Amino acid sequence: MENRDLMCMTTGHRQALVCNRCLLIREITNPIALVDYLRDQKVIGEESGELILAQITRRRQVAAILDLLPKRPDSAFLHFCNGLRYSGCIPIDQNTIADVIEKASF
Repeated sequence: MENRDLMCMTTGHRQALVCNRCLLIREITNPIALVDYLRDQKVIGEESGELILAQITRRRQVAAILDLLPKRPDSAFLHFCNGLRYSGCIPIDQNTIADVIEKASF
């Protein structure tokens, strides 16, 4: 296996993000909290976080996160799902979205 393969998200995880893109864009209400969580987990760096948050609207910020994640290692998907649960980026009663995304990846 090449080093490049270790840096890419698996097909199942990428597909889960693509298939649920509209749901995620609609439901993530606080992308700033999610970006902070992903920074803390070292999924994204400062520069990437700034580029995401420089987007004009909340929807564009979420779209920028979703565009960036597939270029990250597979662990980024798991951190993203945990971020959905624990960062406060979605209403507390919507935590099942992380479960939907995880189940879609299999």
